[in-house]
Amino acid sequence: MLLLAPAGCSPALTPRPEVVPQAHYGELQGNPENRLVAFNALPQLLPLEDEVALSSRGGKLLVSNDPEYLRDSGSLPAALYRDELMGSFRVFYHHANSTQAYLTLATAITNTQAAPLLLFTRGLGGDTNVYPDVAGQEALNGYLGMRHRVTYLATLAPGESILVAPQTAGPGDTASALEAYVVVTPPSGEAKRAPSLKLAEALTTTMVGQNAAGAKQPELPAGFSFAAVTVTVVAFQEMLPKEPQLLPVMPAGPPKLVAGTPYYLLNRGTFPFSDRYGHVSLKSGSATMLSLNSAVSGPFSRALDGEYLLGTDAVSGRKGFNNGNYGVIYSLRLCVSTDAPLGLSYGLLMQPAGGSGHYVLQAEGDIVRSPFVTHKNGWWFYQARAFGPKVCMSLRANLTGGSFGPQKFLFVPLPYF
Repeated sequence: MLLLAPAGCSPALTPRPEVVPQAHYGELQGNPENRLVAFNALPQLLPLEDEVALSSRGGKLLVSNDPEYLRDSGSLPAALYRDELMGSFRVFYHHANSTQAYLTLATAITNTQAAPLLLFTRGLGGDTNVYPDVAGQEALNGYLGMRHRVTYLATLAPGESILVAPQTAGPGDTASALEAYVVVTPPSGEAKRAPSLKLAEALTTTMVGQNAAGAKQPELPAGFSFAAVTVTVVAFQEMLPKEPQLLPVMPAGPPKLVAGTPYYLLNRGTFPFSDRYGHVSLKSGSATMLSLNSAVSGPFSRALDGEYLLGTDAVSGRKGFNNGNYGVIYSLRLCVSTDAPLGLSYGLLMQPAGGSGHYVLQAEGDIVRSPFVTHKNGWWFYQARAFGPKVCMSLRANLTGGSFGPQKFLFVPLPYF
């Protein structure tokens, strides 16, 4: 078995960052960087959920978060979840070590085909920490820093497995990871050569994976094709067996139905698309809000049209939803218009309306990490000034492992400077 070095492991205790002191809304104008605002000090917010629809793109998403707590080291080594995936896909896992032993967690990828395969990553992020939300924050931060950067990992012979970015979690630690892969079959006789520049460019500049409208996979250089592999999230104490694809899968927790439906809340499963895209038209004269990662159903659900997709637990066969859409990357285009001669200054804040956590967002390409945020605060992460009939910005979001949703995004116009 091939073994790749850990990526971003930090088994030492990391102190939880202290809450930034609350400040009144007016005191932060012009100096908002990474500050918290008392939510009850904000102006009245108008909801936008009924005006926004999301489309789905990207490869499949594999989620492994059940069992969330590993309590019996004697049952290891074991698989936590397993499925066969094709071409481009993303893996999200988040598991806590509740034993008294040191455990290693990783994604194992096995070539079950009759020909060699080329394995690439388009982003790897992982971390271990005694605070589950800090582990999730560091994993997402690492992933976004590498997102869409194609890196060749290995050539897998038939039957060969690779253990990617193993993480060691001490007693009480949580291991969290967000990883993207692409698997390609090379032309006959090409497996022993370095991947071609043309292939790397094709995987870098195109969106690998179908979208919800049925768009085709991108064209690869002649002779190359996308391939299927067996993906297993594993946990073990010392040496992993040579055939991770044969490890027994740990049983999941008791199944929970989505109220009023025949479908389940799946904390592990495989889902058809890993990305959501949307366009948001902001109200230039009003403070507005938009919820992402809201509950899939129930009285507090503000789920957007197209936000949740039906998936399957490949072990049990149950069908259901990934409540909170953990592992899903949201890419939004936020646009605002103004005819004010001095333009419109505005701030963007995020409130974790359902609880608390550590978060990561990417605004206009800049990756920003939050302090510890609770539902009582809005995290002010971006400020800009808009001029003219239509000004747009990009926002990329994901609900970090260990943190609570929904993430409520607040658009707050400011007085002119």
